[in-house]
Amino acid sequence: MTTSFVNSAEFQASVDGALARAHELFGLHDRDALSSSDSSYHAPSALASLGTIPAKMLANSCDYVHASAGIVSHAFVPCVDALVRSLRTHIMLGVHPSAIAHKLVSSLKQVTHDIASNFERIGFDASCSALQQAASHCGISACTCDMVIDAMRLAGLTGRVRTELCVSAKTDSIELTCGHTFNGEPVLRTNDVTPWQATNARCVFIDGIVESVSEIDSLLSHAHSAREPLFICARGFGGDAVSTIAVNRARRTLDVHIVKAPFDVAGANMLKDMAMTIGADAVSSLQGSLISAIKFDELKRVGRVTVIGGTVTLSLLERNPVLQMHVAELARMRAACTVPAMSDVYSERIKSLSSTGVSIKICGSKRTSSTKLYEADTALRAMRMLLSHGCIAGDALCTSFGPMNDALRSAVKELRRAYGAVPAAALIVVLNAAAECASALCLSAGVVALDARSAT
Repeated sequence: MTTSFVNSAEFQASVDGALARAHELFGLHDRDALSSSDSSYHAPSALASLGTIPAKMLANSCDYVHASAGIVSHAFVPCVDALVRSLRTHIMLGVHPSAIAHKLVSSLKQVTHDIASNFERIGFDASCSALQQAASHCGISACTCDMVIDAMRLAGLTGRVRTELCVSAKTDSIELTCGHTFNGEPVLRTNDVTPWQATNARCVFIDGIVESVSEIDSLLSHAHSAREPLFICARGFGGDAVSTIAVNRARRTLDVHIVKAPFDVAGANMLKDMAMTIGADAVSSLQGSLISAIKFDELKRVGRVTVIGGTVTLSLLERNPVLQMHVAELARMRAACTVPAMSDVYSERIKSLSSTGVSIKICGSKRTSSTKLYEADTALRAMRMLLSHGCIAGDALCTSFGPMNDALRSAVKELRRAYGAVPAAALIVVLNAAAECASALCLSAGVVALDARSAT
C-alpha cells in the first residue's frame, strides 16, 4: 500500500471551499448581480488569504489568466469547477490518475489546435462592442473602457499603448507620442514617475554585461568633458559601474542614464532592434567588438531619449530607411510563422519599431489609483486579444475526453455571457489554465483515494 501525508477527504473539502470562495469573490453565485471592479481587483489576494493550498493555486491561476488575456477570470473559475467535478467522477470510477492526466493533455492539444485553426478575425468596431459588454459584465467603468478604445484607435494596429501613473495630473488623459518604445528594466533607483529626458543624446547598445566601470570609463570621461548626454543599454551592469554613474548623476557631473535589456523572449532581440532604430550596430563580443574599444565620437545621436522606469522611447529627427526594411522583414517572418506564440513576439517587435505610441495617464497616487490602473490594464489586454486573435463559434468544438468537454462548454458559455462572443485567445488561455489547475487540485487527492481502495 502506498501511503501519503495528504488526507484525501480533507484535501477535497479544502478544494470545495476554495471554489465556493472564488465564486463568491467574483460574484458568480448571483448571476444577475454585476461584480464590482474592486472585487475583481482584490479577488485573487482575498482568495489566497484563505491560507489553503487549493486557494493559493486558484489565486495564482487567476492572476496568470488576467496577465495573459485580461477580462477572463470570471470564465476561468466556473471552468475549473466543472473540470474538477468531472475529473472526480472518473477517479471514483477507478481510472488511474496518470491515465486521466494523459487524456487531459492530449484532449487539450486537440482543442487548442482546433481553435487556432478555425478562429475568425473581427473588425475594430466589433472588438469595441465586445470589450464594452465585457467591461460592463465585470464592473469596469465605462470611462476607462472608452479611454482604452480611444487609445487603441489613435495607436492603430501597429502602435503601442501603455498605462502609466501621473501624480502631477488632475484628470485622466490620453497622450499621443511619436517615438520608438522599448520595455527594458530600470537599473538606477530613480523615481519611476519622473522621466529622464535628453536631446541629441549619444546612444550605445551593448549585447553583454558591463562588469566593471573601467570598461566604460572612456565613454563617461568624454561625456563629462563634452557636456553631452549619454544613454547606455546593456544586458547587465556591475555594482561599481552602477554606483559610479549614480554618484555622478547625483552630483550633476554626468548626464548619463542606463537601462538593462531583459533576459527573456521579448528582450532577446531588443538591443538589435534599438540599434537598428537609430542606424547603428549593437556592440557584441560575438562580432569581435570590445566594450572598452567603443569611441564616443562615433556613437550615433538621437533627437530625444525619454526613459520612464525601464520604458525607453527613442524619437528620431528623420526617417531611417534601413529601419523600414527591417520592419518589412519582420512582417514577412511573422506571416510565415506557424507558431502563435512566436507570431506574437514578431508583432510586439514590430510595435516597438513603430513610431506611434499612446500613453493612458491615470492621475493620483499609487494608493488611490490602483483600481483604475487595474481597470485600464485589464481592458487593454482584452482589447489586444480581440484584435489579434478574433473570435470562434465555439459550439462545434468537441474532444474525445468527457471532462474536457465539460470544461469547454462551461468556458464557451461564460465567455459568451461576458463578451457576447467567444474570443479565441481567451478560450485557449482559460482551458490551459483550468486544465493545469484542476488536475493539480484533483489528481493529488485521487492518488490517495485509489491507493486506499487497492489496499482494501
